[in-house]
Amino acid sequence: MKKTITIVLIVVLLICGLLFLTGCTNNDGTSKSKGVDLTLDFTHMNDTTYSMRVNTNDTVTEFDEEEPNFVRLENTENNYVLDITLDTEAKEAYEQFKTSAKENEIFEETKFGEYDGYYSDDDGIYGYILLDTSDPTFNVFCNFCVYLLDETVENSDINEIFKSEQVQNALNNLEFKATK
Repeated sequence: MKKTITIVLIVVLLICGLLFLTGCTNNDGTSKSKGVDLTLDFTHMNDTTYSMRVNTNDTVTEFDEEEPNFVRLENTENNYVLDITLDTEAKEAYEQFKTSAKENEIFEETKFGEYDGYYSDDDGIYGYILLDTSDPTFNVFCNFCVYLLDETVENSDINEIFKSEQVQNALNNLEFKATK
């Protein structure tokens, strides 16, 4: 009996080790990228919890489970920091933010994946991605800010960094859902 249990345990450990070494895959066989999940508990207002997955391979340098709607990502190789917040704001406030952003040197309304939004410049590139506009009083959005990790590094153009594949993949592939 002990021999059978030992053999079963060895087989289970070998399978687990093989899965660990080969990495996790999606159902379609493609490799899952690393990422971070943000949540915003809004049950006190409308019985809804909002969640968003940010798909990225950047390093998470700040994430607090007490405030799970914010993450700071860093990429030392490409010299940037990407702060991302999942939040809500009154519809009027969003329009005011957008009006203010239009006064900056850079302003562009654009699509981020399937979502409308805009970006502008002010000590980096920042923007808003509208995730849910269904409530009559407020919007659910992703606020982001991309800035240099090290300002002393030569040839660090924040506009090029913002348009890089790494940053654009993170912002254009957000997975958002609202749960009642």
